[in-house]
Amino acid sequence: MIPTLCSHQISSTISSLQCQKGKQNNRNKQRVFITNPPTEPHLLFRKVNRMAAQTQQFYSLLAALELKLFDYLDTPVSITELSKVIPRHEMLPPLLRILVDCDFICENNGLYQNTQLATTYFSSGSPYYQGAYLEKIKKKISELWVHLPDVIKNGPVIYDKKEFFCDMCLPPMAENAMTGRLQQVIRSIVALPEFLSARLMLDLGGGHGLYSIALASLKQDLTCIVFDLPEVTDTACDYIIAHDMDEQVKVCPGNFFTDEIGAGYNLILSSSNPSGKNTSMIPKIYDALAPGGIFVNIQSGDNEIADNPLSQLESRMWMIGEEPEWKSHRGKKQTFLSDDYLRSLQDCGFTIKQVERIPDLFTDDYSVTMIICKKKEEPKPAPCLRISLLSKKEREKMITLTVDTQNPEWLQTLELMGISSRKSDPGFTD
Repeated sequence: MIPTLCSHQISSTISSLQCQKGKQNNRNKQRVFITNPPTEPHLLFRKVNRMAAQTQQFYSLLAALELKLFDYLDTPVSITELSKVIPRHEMLPPLLRILVDCDFICENNGLYQNTQLATTYFSSGSPYYQGAYLEKIKKKISELWVHLPDVIKNGPVIYDKKEFFCDMCLPPMAENAMTGRLQQVIRSIVALPEFLSARLMLDLGGGHGLYSIALASLKQDLTCIVFDLPEVTDTACDYIIAHDMDEQVKVCPGNFFTDEIGAGYNLILSSSNPSGKNTSMIPKIYDALAPGGIFVNIQSGDNEIADNPLSQLESRMWMIGEEPEWKSHRGKKQTFLSDDYLRSLQDCGFTIKQVERIPDLFTDDYSVTMIICKKKEEPKPAPCLRISLLSKKEREKMITLTVDTQNPEWLQTLELMGISSRKSDPGFTD
């Protein structure tokens, strides 16, 4: 027979169990004061402190750039000399030591000087200066990553379209291009035989305009048109004026998907923008080229790189104000030279001249692809075949063919036929 318990006994039993559990919890709480954690703490602090130190080093670099410290260190300088131009000179010794540890400057007998790395990329007068690129990283940290919890809960940070292109996008892109990508593209274009006779170029989605500026500076009879959104062309104008190329390089604001882009171009270039990946643009580009014109297209998406969760997360933290929604494709790889794109080029009439991989050195193990295509030449007029009779004095009544003597195939054919060839002459009569 199973004994039954009254409500009083049940309540008493529960209270007893709770009391025992409470005592056990108290013993556990007391035990933490004498028992080490189950995982070695140095594994945590070493990792976290290293992460924090890298952030501190980066902000030290940003401070040095803002103070134009590297401009003063092109030649060996002492702390005493630097203290005359840098406020709070008591902070100079540790700041300089940080930059030494990062291999941006070197110290010798109390004198500090830039390394070649710093002179090339951090001196404001260098053509390879990367200040805007570092400023973009700073803005991403302060405007996106610092607010990551808010972004996860409330949605992405929204940028004004003009602010995004003119401040965060184009200046860093221009600086990055100058680290090798632009130079390799320019060398490839200049080496083309067709470039010698080029007179008109379209820089489609040209952004900062540096490709046009570079090509125009190398060819004085070349006129370049930088075609891009109205929010962008003001920035292109700034670069054009800074390089004193406003006589040869012009801007045209517009949307290449919906607006006319002109015609008669000997060269059209598209670099890192949708005009070079969208197959619907291929016929428009083909029609805009003069016969025999060249299409140079440089885009990303063809090299195999490991998925980067940091890049993927960051790409979902922001959007441009006019975007209708948080675009799901951002951060995903979009192939450039797909079978469909290559087939569309050839179906339109382009001949592929060359394909080249170009490193984008600001990202490890990353490159873009450049494809150079040519539009069909205008068909040459058929040789003028005309039967002419010599004057009556020439009783032989010799029949001649007047042909284009510049065409070696026709000359060879005439020789095989045993017929003499002459250019049209007013003395002949039909």
